[in-house]
Amino acid sequence: MLQEERIPESATRQPWHISELERQSTVENDGRGVLGKVVQRASKEGGSSIGGALHFLADGELLMESRTKRLLLREWKDEDIEPLARMNDDPRVVRYLARLADRNAIEVWINAQREHFKKHGYGLWALERLDIAGSIGFCGLVNVPYQAHFTPAVEIAWRLHPDWWGRGYATEAAVAALAFGFQNLKLNQIVANAAGDNVASRRLMERIGMSHDPKGDFDHPFKAVDDPLRRQVLYRLLYQDWRQKLQK
Repeated sequence: MLQEERIPESATRQPWHISELERQSTVENDGRGVLGKVVQRASKEGGSSIGGALHFLADGELLMESRTKRLLLREWKDEDIEPLARMNDDPRVVRYLARLADRNAIEVWINAQREHFKKHGYGLWALERLDIAGSIGFCGLVNVPYQAHFTPAVEIAWRLHPDWWGRGYATEAAVAALAFGFQNLKLNQIVANAAGDNVASRRLMERIGMSHDPKGDFDHPFKAVDDPLRRQVLYRLLYQDWRQKLQK
């Protein structure tokens, strides 16, 4: 197996990654070029347009910033605390999701996202419209932080303030995150989960190509036994399925 770039050393031995040798054998003739050369080319040219998102590099290091047609997916700033706090206090947002206890918990959470990026080279981006400054939510890829039958795994997650719902921003950001995961990180699979009644999130998962795995549904270990949100549905997307959908 060839050494994979920007993948944690332990992750190269995990089943959700695909080796560069295996990847080249399946995609070098797909009309998009050999993905193994993307990072080298990007570091020379100052950036590379991949999967509709622009990934900037400097001195060979990946900056945690991407662009789509309408969005900037960027690193977290201290000024993101207030928008995240407003979103965290909105009952529509936390109806099916975990609520952070207070401002201190929000600051700790943002710092945790920064550390995840530093440690793994990927994480949850803060989302910002290109035409309006200020965070409108977040989206990205994170290591599942608990043990379950499907872990270790990388999951895609998102959350937007209700003012920006219904405009396709979550889908646009999620599509870019998937492309980053499969093309740059060379993931073999990306998962997602939601409460069974969270119809909006489930529809988005299906819209970006993920499929429900009924046999994979599970009880969330971070939820109390009597919590109605404890039971979670599991969605998956394999690299080969994602690539086939791109070619249609």
